[in-house]
Formats: sequence, structure tokens, C-alpha cells
Amino acid sequence: MARLTLEQAIRNAIEVEKSAARFYRLLGASTGDAEARKFLERMVKEEEAHAKAIEDMGRKLTSGEIPGQADDNMECVETMPDWAYTDDISFDQAIEIALDAENHAALYYSAIADGFQGKAAELGKVAEFFGDLAKTEEQHVKNLEGMIEKKRGR
Repeated sequence: MARLTLEQAIRNAIEVEKSAARFYRLLGASTGDAEARKFLERMVKEEEAHAKAIEDMGRKLTSGEIPGQADDNMECVETMPDWAYTDDISFDQAIEIALDAENHAALYYSAIADGFQGKAAELGKVAEFFGDLAKTEEQHVKNLEGMIEKKRGR
């Protein structure tokens, strides 16, 4: 198995976020629940912004060209495929789906960060980059948990 390069890891991360945006868009289109649709539309925008931020930061870290496509199927990293074709998802279900997806993304980025751990300064920057991505996803999880708690407190 070939070693994952920084450039490919960045492309994969961009594709993870773009896949998540497509997933949330599909869910939003399939629900009649206005609150769920609004929440899922917000998630689409967040994931698209995250993909752009990863690409921008990734280009600063690399001297080479970022590949045009992922080297593996990134569709399942930050999505919950079992929900993809479910009709009429409720707001509560949408939050739970997003919570699971964000947890998966945090684990994925943590694993990538661990894979780039090393003594070289360059590897340390890469590990830090992916560690920061994991922390961002963990913050998304906390925000979603806060939404659940707030909803329960109503």
C-alpha cells in the first residue's frame, strides 16, 4: 500500500467535506419538515465553507499540486448512507444524523493526524493541520449536542 502523501490527504479531506454537503443537500430535499430542511441547508453551507477552508489552508502547506480527485471513496466518512434515501426526516433525526456524521469525521481526521506524527518539522505541521480539523469536527459535535440539550429543555 502506498504511503498517503500530504497532497492526497488534503484532497481526500476536501472530498469528505464536499460529500457531506451533497449528503445534507439530499436529506434536506427529501424532508417536508421545515425546521429540518432549514437546519440541513445550514449544514450544507457549513460543509461547503469547510471544504474551501481546507483547500485554502492545504495549498499553504503544500508546495506541490493538490490532486484532482480522492484516492479512495470518501463518501462514507462524514455521511450516514443508511439515511440517504429516507423520506421526511424530522428535525430530531437530522440532528442525530449530523451528530454521527461529525463524530465520524473527527475520528477520520484524528487518524490522519496520527499517521503524520513525526519528528520532522514538516510532519508536525501536517499532523497539527489534521489535528485542528479533528478539533473543528469535535466542536461541531459539541454544538449539535447543545442543540439536542436545548431542544430537550423546551
